[in-house]
Amino acid sequence: MKDKSIKQPWPRSAKITVWVLSILLFLASVYIALDATTVKSEDYITDGGGIHRTDLFPLKLPDPKQDPTKTIREL
Repeated sequence: MKDKSIKQPWPRSAKITVWVLSILLFLASVYIALDATTVKSEDYITDGGGIHRTDLFPLKLPDPKQDPTKTIREL
């Protein structure tokens, strides 16, 4: 005769644990996906109805007439 392994059903607590962890994993992945696709408000400037992205503005160079700042070595 062949030895058949007897399959036992999962305990109820294990089933509940798997369901809860699956739901939490799904919610976390949805949160990460939505957070990655949304644009943060500090990336935009609004003025009188116009919305402008701040990362498109050129960097302001220091005024050459202003005293130069000291480097760490000079301090």
